[in-house]
Amino acid sequence: MHQFTSIMFSLLVITGLQVSVQTGEKRSEPNLDRPYKSELTVTNGGGWGFWGEVDMCPDGTYAAGFSLKEHEAECRRQCGVYLQEHLEDWRKAYSFSFSNGLGSVLKVEAPVGQADDTALNGIRLYCVGSGNLTDSYPSYCKVQSDVASWGQWTDITWCPSALLTAFQLSVEPPQGNADDTAANNIMFRCSNGVSQLGNGTDLGDWGDWSDTCEGTGICGLRTLVELPQGNGDDTALNDVIMYCCD
Repeated sequence: MHQFTSIMFSLLVITGLQVSVQTGEKRSEPNLDRPYKSELTVTNGGGWGFWGEVDMCPDGTYAAGFSLKEHEAECRRQCGVYLQEHLEDWRKAYSFSFSNGLGSVLKVEAPVGQADDTALNGIRLYCVGSGNLTDSYPSYCKVQSDVASWGQWTDITWCPSALLTAFQLSVEPPQGNADDTAANNIMFRCSNGVSQLGNGTDLGDWGDWSDTCEGTGICGLRTLVELPQGNGDDTALNDVIMYCCD
């Protein structure tokens, strides 16, 4: 039930665009002008929102890990109708548990509005030098493009002794009168052939893989994020472009 508000503001709040070094609490300026070799895109991204600024790893570094900002689904599809029938009763509660009839129990937060879930809200890349690749890193730089306000950041997922070189996006198609979530999850392919799945939600459908990097590896990103819709349907992150550098 995605609705655009009648008045769209062109003012974009630039949130983040941070490049921060984890050790020593040092920070460096975002590297927005680093030349890149190729762009990676997918064909199934959502179409709502505005493209944010490009954010690039510092010169000489490449993305070896990633994390996601996820807004956990507040009602799964299999219990959505039941929740709507009892929405007024459950709005009064802070939380509740509900059995889905398949032997499992879902602990669900009190619905927000009409159970408006946004799923994927942001993507961070973690950049390291390419000379000493390992399974984890004591120091690294993190970069991100635009990020929506809902959800929590997941733990970092690293490529084992490798760099990120391609990606695949899980996106829920438009739901008509139901709740839209757009992008739900991402999977990366590493330079050693290993695929690393993000800790996202499972409401979307996986599209095709992007091309593989021309160059050393992924070195930056740009996200398509929808601004908050007020009483309308929020989707947060819809699509992403990855950049590859020599």
